[in-house]
Amino acid sequence: MESRGKFLKWVFVLLAVALLGKFSGIAQAASDYPTRPIQLIVAWSAGASEDLRNRSLAPTLEKVLGQPVVVVNKPGAAGTLGLTMVAKAKPDGYILGSASTSPLLFAPHVQKVEFNPLTDLTYIAGTCIQPYGIVVRSDAPWKTFEELSDYVKKNPGKIKYGSFGIGGLAHIYMEAIAKEWNLNWVHVPFKGDAPNMTALLGGHVPVSAASSAYVPHVKAGKMRVLVLLTGKRMAAFPEVPTLKEMGFKLDLRANEVLGLCGPKGLPPEMVTKLENACKQAVESSEFRKAMESLDNEGKFRDSQTITKLIHELYPQIGEKIKELGIKAE
Repeated sequence: MESRGKFLKWVFVLLAVALLGKFSGIAQAASDYPTRPIQLIVAWSAGASEDLRNRSLAPTLEKVLGQPVVVVNKPGAAGTLGLTMVAKAKPDGYILGSASTSPLLFAPHVQKVEFNPLTDLTYIAGTCIQPYGIVVRSDAPWKTFEELSDYVKKNPGKIKYGSFGIGGLAHIYMEAIAKEWNLNWVHVPFKGDAPNMTALLGGHVPVSAASSAYVPHVKAGKMRVLVLLTGKRMAAFPEVPTLKEMGFKLDLRANEVLGLCGPKGLPPEMVTKLENACKQAVESSEFRKAMESLDNEGKFRDSQTITKLIHELYPQIGEKIKELGIKAE
């Protein structure tokens, strides 16, 4: 019995030493991090706004971290393919991901995904926000959103609107608007905002709900933005009202969920290093100029703030999608 007790004692000692060595190794790795190139997974194709945002962020991250930050495009499954790769990566800080609105807050509620946005990712920082909006061609008869909604009420089912896909922010918000204000319009989904904008310009749909892809067309005088699908007015269009100002009840901060994430379990010291690097990058003149050219606003939010925002929005959006009965085709 005594020998068994001594044996168990040595087992516990060896386990403690092993665990201590493991945690010591992790702490050392976090302290030395990074010592090799970092992959930044972007869940959209090259040239998309999310791709351009991250390619603008990477050079300053490289300067601060002292290692190359290589942007790798992994598009597919409404942006969830790339985030799945990040969620399944080793939590050593060498595979990070672009955290964006639709695959985090919307897609998991309408399609099967292999990660849980609330438990399988570490949110490092928020980097910018973009001005989603409802737009029409510049020659359309509606000058304001009130004029458009009045027309829709008088002509139920006549107006078709385009969006960048089923279950995305634009689609969910447009259907929520329809339910809240008793509007009857018809959704025409496209595979991204490029064809959505082409359809609007070509007269195939008279109205579109879109991400910042519409901004260059507005500046060129080809489109008019009637209202922003945001909680706050945007610097690109300070005169354009938001749905929140009109009394829309759904939380409209989803456009602020743009930033950097990693797999769950990233060591706190590593998160802090990356968070500080993001802060310096976002506040750099180079990044701000790049965001202005993309008609986005550079805005740093720390890990705690962006994590809290996602945890607040995700269940609210899920409830709204369930209420509207929206499912992927």
